[in-house]
Amino acid sequence: MLIENKFLSRRPGLPQTFLSKGPEIFVWGIWLAMLFIALACVYRYGRNIPLAEDWLMVAPLTGNEPSLAGWLWRQNAEHRIPLPKIIYLFLLKITHGDFRSGMVFNVLSVGFLSAAFILVFKYIRGKTIYADAFFPIIFLHLGHWANLFWSWQIGFVLPTLFTCILFAIVLSYTGLLQMRVAIIAELGPKLYDRNFAAVTNVAFMLGLGGFQEGCSYSNK
Repeated sequence: MLIENKFLSRRPGLPQTFLSKGPEIFVWGIWLAMLFIALACVYRYGRNIPLAEDWLMVAPLTGNEPSLAGWLWRQNAEHRIPLPKIIYLFLLKITHGDFRSGMVFNVLSVGFLSAAFILVFKYIRGKTIYADAFFPIIFLHLGHWANLFWSWQIGFVLPTLFTCILFAIVLSYTGLLQMRVAIIAELGPKLYDRNFAAVTNVAFMLGLGGFQEGCSYSNK
């Protein structure tokens, strides 16, 4: 590998700055390409027509919902999802009822997550490596079609967004491993209902870190 690197560094037309930036160019190129493909699929195949639970948005969108607060807290199957409903309704309002707005929100959310994890791991190790392309590949591949291209799935995408943001924060700032942060992490999911297990695990991890810090402080 050392010989190969020396050979590459001496090749004409391959400046050292390019070689050192190779992983970043590759990873961000993958991210940009996959984000573009996902958005292009929304543009090409998305339909501005309510699908399944999307019809639950029609009454509040058109002003025919008598109790907005009651609608926000109303169950959908076994779920109460007031925050996703608020965000979805807001998107519909500002786009004049375009039911593709939630699809764009879902794609941009996971695109943001993949970019955030690329930056977090660069911060942790001090550089970007080729393997960081894992994040846009895992978050933005079209196998997520059912979640990315159905606006109602904001109810799944939003908790994934919040949970992964918590993980990114924990990875970046270990000083946040405190009991009070764990309590906030545990109470947060009540607003969007899904992924209780994942966020409970984050809360447990944060609480354990806070407990360990407290014990180490008391032993000083």
